[in-house]
Amino acid sequence: MLDDKELLNYFAPIIRDDMRAVAEYQHETVTPLSIPVTAMIGDSETTTREEALAWSEITTGECRVLQYEGGHFFLFDHVEDICKLIQSTLIH
Repeated sequence: MLDDKELLNYFAPIIRDDMRAVAEYQHETVTPLSIPVTAMIGDSETTTREEALAWSEITTGECRVLQYEGGHFFLFDHVEDICKLIQSTLIH
């Protein structure tokens, strides 16, 4: 990528903004939600099931973790399943 000026020009601002967001983020304690939360992770990414369960801190409702085959971008391989999950959540 570093040798391809066009790619570098495209991705550099995106990466820079992501790095700025991470560097400047400050967690604020908020009133917990009272809704169920579903965290989704890939089985070969670095996020663990235990880390994903940290989402339970933002709700007094149920928190579940669904694990899909794949890495960080697992959702691209499971679009239909994830859309069905979202749809079923909205209907109930």
